[in-house]
Amino acid sequence: MPSRRAPAAAPPHAGEAESRLAALFFMKGAALPDPGRLLGGSGRTVRSIRLRGPEDLDRPAFLALIAAARAAARVSFDAAPPVAPVIKSVAAVQRPRRPDR
Repeated sequence: MPSRRAPAAAPPHAGEAESRLAALFFMKGAALPDPGRLLGGSGRTVRSIRLRGPEDLDRPAFLALIAAARAAARVSFDAAPPVAPVIKSVAAVQRPRRPDR
């Protein structure tokens, strides 16, 4: 089985949103301190937090995790170029493609 290691310049976290909650994934979450026991998951490296509302973003334990992830990142966020978010939608039924004209 091939190794599934993250590239050296991988971001320290990623996110996913659904209708009732959002999940924030920490790519090196297993190595982060988690005294508030917010991180879920049992893999070798990735851990996640389920955010149920905007009030979760202001919790001291959550802010400490973000600070720890930023401190552990190999690439400085301040030196990184600005990027636009990528939003993908999954439709239950896709429309047929338009014919070429």
